[in-house]
Amino acid sequence: MSLHVKNLVCSLRTRGVSSLVIGQSAPRAFQGRNLPLTRGFNTTPFVWCENKIPIRVNESVDAIEGELSTLFKEGQQNPDLVSYAESFQLRRDMLESKGFKLIEGENEVVIQGSKEGRSFTVTWDPNPAEEDEEDYDHSDYEDELDQESENDDKDPDELAELSDAEDAASNQITNVTVRIQKEQGQELHLQCGVNSEAQFLVYRIGSDESSMVVVSELTEEIQHKVYDYLEELGIGDGAAGFIKDYNQYRMNQQHTETMKYVSDFFSK
Repeated sequence: MSLHVKNLVCSLRTRGVSSLVIGQSAPRAFQGRNLPLTRGFNTTPFVWCENKIPIRVNESVDAIEGELSTLFKEGQQNPDLVSYAESFQLRRDMLESKGFKLIEGENEVVIQGSKEGRSFTVTWDPNPAEEDEEDYDHSDYEDELDQESENDDKDPDELAELSDAEDAASNQITNVTVRIQKEQGQELHLQCGVNSEAQFLVYRIGSDESSMVVVSELTEEIQHKVYDYLEELGIGDGAAGFIKDYNQYRMNQQHTETMKYVSDFFSK
């Protein structure tokens, strides 16, 4: 029986003989610190199937790019994305039919409206981003002393899970700035937010960003009246739902544009 050509492979650590591999297309083995690691080097293109057997690829690069271009183009026509875009367009049309104006920028979206001599703007960043831990957010609604009292009887693992859940929830808040102006020129500024459940939250209110009071620290009667006032102007949970849908729409659009770019890249 004839012997195949034997390849001696040296260990990276000892530079000695680590293993003996028979056959030209077999992978080369390297001895690691604890477990042997294997990395395959082959002279011909291949892909691995589930049983780890190398399969030769006989297609040209141009042919693969052509197929990828078609696949990415088909991905742009996702029926769910198309349906969502159509549904959102109806909401946009309804918003404008009620006298609101939508101004779209790359990092800022503004809804303009007016009612009974009061003009207002609702501004937010549609791009998802984590909040600064030092910023006031929806967690300030809860009284810290009561929260500490409730956590006294919980074990550390349970508290850790609650903390992770709260962090995940805070990352889903969209910060919103509301400015209301009367005909006489007086302005009211509000720092607000929209959570994952499309609820409109009011954090602070005042004459400008440097002079504000925390709404949750005021009496319940004042808090309810603030929400009633905004709701009457058209800035409530309905607006929050639109903001949430708009952000999803923008994400879908970015996804589609990226898919189109990749498809165009492979088609040329």
